[in-house]
Amino acid sequence: MAVPQLLWRALLVFEKSVEFVLRRYLGPEELEGLILTSLGNGRINDTYLVENIREPWVLQRINAEVFAEPAVVAMNFIAISRHLNARVDKKYQWPRHIPSLTGDPFVHDRSGDVWRCQTYIPSSSLLPSRQSISAMGAALAAFHRALVSMDRELIQDPLPGFHNLPLYLEEYGSQPPSREEASLRCAQQLERFRVPALLFAKALEKEALPCQFIHGDPKLDNFLFDHEGRVLSLIDLDTVYWASPLVDIADALRSLQSPAGGWAMAVDLHSCQMFLQGYLALKVDILAGREKSYLFDALLAISYELAVRFFTDHLAGDRYFKVEEHGDNLRRAEEQFALVEDIFLKELSLRTLFQS
Repeated sequence: MAVPQLLWRALLVFEKSVEFVLRRYLGPEELEGLILTSLGNGRINDTYLVENIREPWVLQRINAEVFAEPAVVAMNFIAISRHLNARVDKKYQWPRHIPSLTGDPFVHDRSGDVWRCQTYIPSSSLLPSRQSISAMGAALAAFHRALVSMDRELIQDPLPGFHNLPLYLEEYGSQPPSREEASLRCAQQLERFRVPALLFAKALEKEALPCQFIHGDPKLDNFLFDHEGRVLSLIDLDTVYWASPLVDIADALRSLQSPAGGWAMAVDLHSCQMFLQGYLALKVDILAGREKSYLFDALLAISYELAVRFFTDHLAGDRYFKVEEHGDNLRRAEEQFALVEDIFLKELSLRTLFQS
C-alpha cells in the first residue's frame, strides 16, 4: 500500500500547486466552473488546457530539470511572441502571452516552479496530407524569415548545449555501459555512424554557415493544422536560439518520416521533396547558396543526435524524456538508429533531391 499512498500524496500536492497558480490568473467566479485537462504529447513540460472561462488558455509548468533557468524561457517566449504577432504573415496564428492578474509575466508555485499562460489555438487532430507537408515547409520558411529581423539581444540561450552533438556524445560516454541485448545493438550503431554524423558539426565550426534565430524543435507535433490540413501555427517556442536554419529544416524532415505516429524507421523521399518545395516557394535565401550542400549532413546528424539522446537518457534512468516505463527510450533509440541507417544508405538519392 506504500506506493499508491505516495502517489496519492504526490497528486494531492500537485493539485494544490495548480490551484495556487490558477488563483494568480483568474478571479473567484472564473475558478468555480473551469475545466482543466492535459494537453498535447510534449515530453518535457507539463501542459494543460484551461476551458470554460472567457477564452481557452494554455497553462504550462516549465520543467526546471530540463531548462536550468525557467524564467529565461518565460521571458524569451514573450519577446518571440510579440515579434511574430507583429511581423509574420497574418495567415498564421501565433500564441500570445497572458500575464497574471497582477501583471506578472509568470508565477511561482509553492515549490518554486515557474508557470506561465498563453492563448490557445484550436486545431485539428487529423494527420497532415502530402499537400499539408508542403504547407509545413512554407510555414517554417515564414517563421525563419520573420526571425531574421529579431534583435539578438532580446533572447537568451534557453538551453545551452542544445543540438550540440559532440556534447551529447560526451554525455553518452559518461554513462555506465549496459549488457542488455538492445543496448548493445544501440552502442554498435552509435559507433558505426559516429564519424559521418559529426561531419555537420565540423561544417558548422569551419565553414561559418550563416546563423539566425531558429525554432529549435520544428517536429510534426509542433505544427497545428485546421480541418482542411492547412498550417495554422508553429508552436512550442521555448527552444528558439541562435543557430543555422539547416538544423530546423533537417529536424522537420526527420520528424516527417513517421506521420502516422511513433518513430521512423525509413526515410520517405517524397515527403522530403514536398516539404522542401513548400519551404523554397517563399524565396528565402537560406538554401540559395552553398548551405544547400550541407543539408544531407544536417539530416543525418540531427537524426543520429536524437538516437544518441534517447539512448543516453535510457542509460541515465530516463531523466529527460518522459516515459511510461523504463525501456521506452531504448525502443525509441533503436528505431531512430534504424532511420539513421536508412538515411545513410540513401545518401545518393537524398543528395540528388536536395540539390535539385
